[in-house]
Amino acid sequence: MKDSTAIKWIAKNSKSQRLNLILLIIANAIFAALSVLFALAVKVVVEAAVDKDSKKLLYSAIFVVGVILLQFLFRVITRCLQEYIRGKLTIQFKNLVLGSIFSKKYAKISSYHSGELLNVATSDVDVVTEGVTEIVPEVFSALVRLICAIVALIVINWVFAVAFSVAGVAILLVTTLMRKKIKHYHKLVQKTD
Repeated sequence: MKDSTAIKWIAKNSKSQRLNLILLIIANAIFAALSVLFALAVKVVVEAAVDKDSKKLLYSAIFVVGVILLQFLFRVITRCLQEYIRGKLTIQFKNLVLGSIFSKKYAKISSYHSGELLNVATSDVDVVTEGVTEIVPEVFSALVRLICAIVALIVINWVFAVAFSVAGVAILLVTTLMRKKIKHYHKLVQKTD
């Protein structure tokens, strides 16, 4: 199955969880923004402590606690949504795969080892559902965190922002160049599983 065909199949068969996936992406993005806000808030606490400004220290410490509580809330929300979506998609995908296997003529599927068919119905489905519930939201989360961090760095010191941006682009290029090799090793690991 080609990558685009597989992605289309996953998109088509996970429509029932699309709204939940969007909510998961939004919750992950908010959590990512809160993590950058936390770093900036702690910076203000440290500055207030250094300046011996007790009023500013108190307000900024209360703000940090509020950010921590919000982070906790959004982490709970993302984990619950993630597990809910994973469970629903696992059941749905396994039903589709097993239904497809059972509806085939015996002559067509007898050439496959029963262990291989069982592997497709269990571990391969788990890999797909894990990818849908973790990779997609984490990509958006990473993008939000990256954008917020760059904005924070520009506010703090634009030279660091430029240096980290260049390093980020370099890492992206190296990862893109190594993609085929990583994909090859991933397929080998899946086959031996």
